[in-house]
Amino acid sequence: RRRSRELSLRLLLGVRLQAIHGFAAVSVEAAFSRAMELSAEGDPDRDRLLAHWGLFGCHVVRANLVAAAGLTESLAELAHRLDQGLARVAAGYMLGVTSFYRGELGAARSALNEALDLWDTADRDECLLLYGHDLSVGITAYLGWVLALQGDPTAGSAAARAIELGRDAADPFSIAYATTFAAQTHLFRDDLAEAKGYALATKAMAFERGYAQWQGQADIQLGHIAERQHRSAGMTAMQQGLDQYVSTGAALALPYTRAFLAEAHTARGEPEQAAAMIRQGLSETALSGEHYYDAELLRLDAELSADRGDALAALETLKHARVLADTQGACLLAEKIELVRERIDADNWSKHE
Repeated sequence: RRRSRELSLRLLLGVRLQAIHGFAAVSVEAAFSRAMELSAEGDPDRDRLLAHWGLFGCHVVRANLVAAAGLTESLAELAHRLDQGLARVAAGYMLGVTSFYRGELGAARSALNEALDLWDTADRDECLLLYGHDLSVGITAYLGWVLALQGDPTAGSAAARAIELGRDAADPFSIAYATTFAAQTHLFRDDLAEAKGYALATKAMAFERGYAQWQGQADIQLGHIAERQHRSAGMTAMQQGLDQYVSTGAALALPYTRAFLAEAHTARGEPEQAAAMIRQGLSETALSGEHYYDAELLRLDAELSADRGDALAALETLKHARVLADTQGACLLAEKIELVRERIDADNWSKHE
């Protein structure tokens, strides 16, 4: 009985620590790992499922996608055995998230939509207690990202819907989750004004509530926006946000941030530093399997080649980037690749006139 009580407390503690310390924090891993050890007692399938859920968040935000995928499969089996709706929603969320970061946008969209179809608002209170946030918020927020990269014009509506769901739940952490993701959705689409509004909302709530991970992500976003608007403090803000984010144990989406930094260095006339960021980002994706933004990193690399006069290398890199974007269904990235190709073709034409 004492172990059963400890198990319940560990599971509840884990989801609370996720909000304050970040999903990848050592304290979060310790809470859920201990819960996994204790889950042989009480209601073993349900308790093990919740421990899997917590460890999934830890591993995926550390960019350990192999471990996250293994936990996804195990949780899906437990959810099937339990035949419980909320568990099935969690399994679909996990599959959608891992598919997204691997660059499997079609699979991610299908999994997330299926999970959303299973969502029942009547489960919201139990969901907030056991899973730490409203799962319909996370699912819809990730759909915003998928739709943005696919070039779907409804991406902004999905981002707004996630915020609406968070407000319906009256859960600050879910709202901050949604505004963080909404800012990113609009950054994908280069909607800087919209992105800034959402990032500022996240920053304010994260500061007030002590959400360490969301704080770091908001500062990265705001720094990128400032840099794009030619403000000198943008790079510093991005780096400070990155330091905050990494201090929580997070490594997920670092290649995306490297792309931000590469763009900033290029705009400042610092091609060597930009190239270093791109190499670092591609090295990270090779290790983690987080490939959803590889095509953009390659596009930025091609721009650097073009800027130093090596059009052939640039076109070869763009060819690789386009194949990758097309394979993933990342229409937004494919369009950006074509814009660079057109610029190179125009430059070559003008040289031969």
